[in-house]
Amino acid sequence: MDTVRSFGLRFKGTLAVVILAKQRGLIPSATDILRSLLNIGFRLDENAIREALSRTVGEKWE
Repeated sequence: MDTVRSFGLRFKGTLAVVILAKQRGLIPSATDILRSLLNIGFRLDENAIREALSRTVGEKWE
């Protein structure tokens, strides 16, 4: 991460990228994308997912 900062680059995590894609209308459902990522082995915190979805795009994580 220090290398990224030393080049003046900004970075976002997977959850943030999916949320931004939903907010910009690039994907129909952030929930579906995040479920797919978990199913193929991505390690994402489900509490963080639940909170982010409800606060940003109004989707529910069940």
